Amino acid sequence: MNQFLSSDNIVNIILFIAGYAISAFYSYWRNRKGRWIVIEKVSESFIFTKPLEMKDENAIEILAGNKPINSLVQTQFLIKNTGADIKAPVAITINFKNQGSDKTTQVFGVRTRPEYFVFTLESLEFHRPFFNSSSAYKDVINVLVYSERSLALQVKGNGIGWKAKYVDKVQQQKRLKQTFIDSFLSALGLAKITPKHLIQKDNSSDDVWIGLG
Repeated sequence: MNQFLSSDNIVNIILFIAGYAISAFYSYWRNRKGRWIVIEKVSESFIFTKPLEMKDENAIEILAGNKPINSLVQTQFLIKNTGADIKAPVAITINFKNQGSDKTTQVFGVRTRPEYFVFTLESLEFHRPFFNSSSAYKDVINVLVYSERSLALQVKGNGIGWKAKYVDKVQQQKRLKQTFIDSFLSALGLAKITPKHLIQKDNSSDDVWIGLG
């Protein structure tokens, strides 16, 4: 009996109980209180950009929605439930914004599973009677959006034990890459200097082209 109640055994029992309690609490928090439906922007591609020689008044005109455009941007995002299964109806509103501003913008088209969505030019309504876990069932919805400019998303939605949030993986990767480059140049004692003759005008406000498939 004394051997069973030795200091080493008591410490091991306490550690076991503490570990079990922490694991149970984390599981409860993650599956019940920490459930997130994540709308995750995973890629952005300029599928087409009009060359400069095609932008004068005599050039070929490309239309999308009866509007002349200069380039096509395809944005891909995923919708996934990162916690436990949600057995209640799910409703999320996704608003389209210009990247880097709060200004709402219109898009020209969306390609996804239409039974889950209601599409307007400025937003996308996502509805499901339930939503399985992406970890357990790989239940992930893929969405392609075609727009005039680079997009950011604004998401709204919550329910019992879950909330919706937006994650921009594209911008995260760009910032990480730029931070790495700056750190590398700094370690070499170099500064990033752009010659004046290479500085280009910011054309982010120019019209861009988009096509519907």
